[in-house]
Amino acid sequence: MIGLVLTALLACSDDDGSFNLQVNMVSGDEELVLGQNIDINGVTVNLDIAQFYLAGVTLDDEDDVISYADQYHIFSPTDEKNNYGDVEIDKTFDILKFFVGVEPSVNGQEEMDFTSRSTSDPLGPKDPQMHWNWNTGYKFVRLDGNVDLDDDGVAETQFRYHIGTDNLLRNVEVPIDFNFRDGINDVVIEFDLEKLFEGIDLKVDYFTMTGDNPPPAIAAANNLPNAFSKG
Repeated sequence: MIGLVLTALLACSDDDGSFNLQVNMVSGDEELVLGQNIDINGVTVNLDIAQFYLAGVTLDDEDDVISYADQYHIFSPTDEKNNYGDVEIDKTFDILKFFVGVEPSVNGQEEMDFTSRSTSDPLGPKDPQMHWNWNTGYKFVRLDGNVDLDDDGVAETQFRYHIGTDNLLRNVEVPIDFNFRDGINDVVIEFDLEKLFEGIDLKVDYFTMTGDNPPPAIAAANNLPNAFSKG
């Protein structure tokens, strides 16, 4: 299984553990490996870029909520794990909540605000780019590669899903039932491309930059809440 690795371990107190979130990107039972063919609902796709913004993380149970709402991270098959800092130990949290995208107050920043950010800032300039321009904002989800349209096993046609704009931010809740202990705690979830593209014919709708072809971008965004599950 695959995910993202951008871990910056933080020191924990004697009463705290450390909370890592790992996102494994899959398509059904297949692990997503960049540069290799993968079957997505019967269509062969080969992705060389697959990444998205995940933010607004909270851990919930019936009595308590721990928020990491100020942290943004980019997850991808090559950066699957991110550290969120301290967490209360000997406690079970039932639900992991987050959103995929960038909240409007940040997404609507001036171009100068964006370009002044460090490249080490998840919201700063990136390569590959995760930001269009000051007028359009961030790419919440970016999937680039090729798709096989003639069923010969070769992905020959450009494939691109760049999903963004404020109205396509989506909230997600994943039941985790995770008991946090002393030391490092890895909460693992899956992001399933089969579920992301459920109901979308990738031999027809294989290219959208959101603004140029809104329907498939909207459909994929609407599938985001169901595309995540406990790993």
